[in-house]
Amino acid sequence: MKPFKNPIYVTRPMLANLDEVNQELHEIWESQWLTNGGPKHQRLEEELKKTLKVSGLSLFNNGTIALIVAIQC
Repeated sequence: MKPFKNPIYVTRPMLANLDEVNQELHEIWESQWLTNGGPKHQRLEEELKKTLKVSGLSLFNNGTIALIVAIQC
């Protein structure tokens, strides 16, 4: 007897809708800004500030860089 009707894939990623991802990539491609500080980066920072109700916020590419900057401060 199987414990579940459908298998549960523990390692299967949850992927976003491909059409939505392509639209986001199209916007990035049109801006020709692929690095930090671009329009998407700035928009994400602003939305996070609103959501978190904070006046300042910095995005980092990974936790190690964030920790290094925090230690240097």
